[in-house]
Amino acid sequence: MKKCFLAAVAFTAAFQLTADVKMPAIFSDNMVLQQGVAAPVWGKADPGEKVTVSFGGSEVSAVADKDGKWMVKLPASKVSGQAAEMKISGKNSITIKNILVGNVWLASGQSNMEFPLSRVNNAKEVMAKANYPEIRYFLVRKNPQLTPQDDCQGSWQIITPASSRLMSGVAYFFALDLYQTFKQPVGVICSYWGGTNAKVWVSKEKLAAELPHYAQALEKHIADIPAYTRRYNEKLMPEYEKKFAQWQEDRKNNPKLRRPYPPQKPGAASNVPANLFNGMINPVIPYAITGVIWYQGEANAGAPEEYVKLMEALISDWRERFGLGDFPFYFVQLANFRAKAKEPTRWKTWANLREAQTINRDTIKNTGMAVIIDVGETNDIHPKDKQTVGKRLALLEKKRQGMDVVCRGPSFDKMNITDGKAVISFDNCKTLKTKDGGKKVLGFAIAGSDKVFHWADAVLDGNTVVVSSPDVKKPVAVRYAWENNPDTNLHNEAGLPAEPFRTDK
Repeated sequence: MKKCFLAAVAFTAAFQLTADVKMPAIFSDNMVLQQGVAAPVWGKADPGEKVTVSFGGSEVSAVADKDGKWMVKLPASKVSGQAAEMKISGKNSITIKNILVGNVWLASGQSNMEFPLSRVNNAKEVMAKANYPEIRYFLVRKNPQLTPQDDCQGSWQIITPASSRLMSGVAYFFALDLYQTFKQPVGVICSYWGGTNAKVWVSKEKLAAELPHYAQALEKHIADIPAYTRRYNEKLMPEYEKKFAQWQEDRKNNPKLRRPYPPQKPGAASNVPANLFNGMINPVIPYAITGVIWYQGEANAGAPEEYVKLMEALISDWRERFGLGDFPFYFVQLANFRAKAKEPTRWKTWANLREAQTINRDTIKNTGMAVIIDVGETNDIHPKDKQTVGKRLALLEKKRQGMDVVCRGPSFDKMNITDGKAVISFDNCKTLKTKDGGKKVLGFAIAGSDKVFHWADAVLDGNTVVVSSPDVKKPVAVRYAWENNPDTNLHNEAGLPAEPFRTDK
């Protein structure tokens, strides 16, 4: 009898385990639901189980497929700061509380997007004021995976002085600006990882179609795992453990001694192609969003030509998978960084990557680029002025929403050669200005047919800049801000910096 009773309990527990409707982490208390679109809601249940989702006076149902997966689409909801509940009912019932309806953004990229609010300029003052119940964020836990995942770890956080410290600084200032402008709830899905190459954020299928060598690299990585696992267990970890033990002993006399790094664990890794798409993007697809903000590129600076195609693949990949059309995709151009050049140099990794980003902006529909060539730091790859970055990203969305704002700085229009001087005209400016109000413009270089560039004398002349050099009698090409860390002072009437450019190819 006792055995029968225990078996019955075990059977009942197992039945309840499989019968429960389950929701991915992105659907949880305090979430922000995207307004104005049919919002997908999905989860798992028993195969063939009917699941009903109720929200805002509407009910929609679906039947779980053979794998237990189900999805419904809620009718489009209007913006609301009034807390609401969503009920998901099958063989069990789940209630998600304190839901707002507004605009949801996905923030992704590498370390400058990950850079937390707790480290930005004036962080203490900023966080003390960060009390906005209608701004929420969902921080996706770092999770490289070799195959696409259905779920992630994370929870929706309401912005308070305590919770705000872990949010991306760029995403916070972007969200705050939009919230204060439009008075609508804002949600940000934060999925980023410092030091990552763009290839890790693209699906294997898209890489196979557009950049097959990356898909092949992923396959090779997977094939090498068994051999690496043996080496990890038999050699790498034992060696590390010895070093670690020695470090513990040595640091008694030298507390500042650097701790040894453990070897990479077998399996997925943060910079393996597609791995972060699998573990950190796929789990939130197809959650309804307004668009994406992206700050990345430092890890790709050595291959700017490929970056153009890589970002084309990433943007089209995400747009296709979210199923929301060509949603806005705004990205940040790399800031000025590294030592100042004494003379114009032929190859500048960051300048060329900035050009790749500009090409993407100019050729991919519904994209925008925040130029921050004026707010970087020479000795820090992580400039602390994230306020400016967030606000410039927000300008792009304000413009898209029909506001009468200037969202771009002066951009190169054309060059005319006259009397040994290059006259440069610009778009996106009513008035060209310098920071000090003078006529001298910094950051220009000029070359003749020998392709050797020299620092130029550049002066404002109305809405043009006249560029020349005594070393270049017959100019053929001009570059502006074409250095890793250029000196710049040119902007438009809105105070937005002129975009780096070159007239040569």
